[in-house]
Amino acid sequence: MTKEIYLICDNRPYREGMIPSWGLSVGIRDEKGWTLFDMGDDPGTFLHNFAALGGDIREVRQVIFSHLHHDHTGGLGALAGAERAIPVYLPEMISDGEEASLAKQGLMVHHVPPGGIRLEDMWLLPQSQGSPPEQLLVLESGGGIVLLTGCAHFGIENALKTVWERFRRPFELVLGGFHFAFRPFSDLKKTLDLVQTLPVKGIAPCHCTGDKAIETFARIFPDRFFRVGTGWEYDIRASLPSKGGLSERV
Repeated sequence: MTKEIYLICDNRPYREGMIPSWGLSVGIRDEKGWTLFDMGDDPGTFLHNFAALGGDIREVRQVIFSHLHHDHTGGLGALAGAERAIPVYLPEMISDGEEASLAKQGLMVHHVPPGGIRLEDMWLLPQSQGSPPEQLLVLESGGGIVLLTGCAHFGIENALKTVWERFRRPFELVLGGFHFAFRPFSDLKKTLDLVQTLPVKGIAPCHCTGDKAIETFARIFPDRFFRVGTGWEYDIRASLPSKGGLSERV
């Protein structure tokens, strides 16, 4: 079973005809439809880019928000065209009023517990460090696992350690915001050293990683680095174990 990953929204250009904007949205498509990891900062921008990539909002199966900042949730209004209820997975509790507002938009709110949950061949993993509350998405692949991160406010190095300790599988791809645009540049060394020691096959920093950090990844890991932006695509071949989905290290 093949899955395709699309960078629907990012603040850097990649594919002609797409609209870059400050925000993040990653789409995962398979024969069952689309899973959205964040939705960028604006419904119009999201819908334009999603359509340019062949997306149909009626084919969205579920939405996972890494965290509840506007540049990751601002495109939520685009789901109004789905014409059915869509599950939305949040990394933190929201007020009854906010939940009722989402319900009126046809969204089924699920709060991911601290230990995480599995959705078929994906894990959602809330992170306890840092603020705001944030969760990772880990996806099974034929080459190991794919790790998606929204902003990694808690430290991308902590995300890598957490996922490695839990699954002990090679990272086929690590994609998302690494937040070095807002961290001391000296902090980058810890992540670079960790990537050197872990089985990370591909690394695709974007969004809030910052230009200086992105160019550092490109220089140090030329054979593993992907230069990405709005409209970038990546194909993976999902490989599901016979007993079910992704298994954890015991």
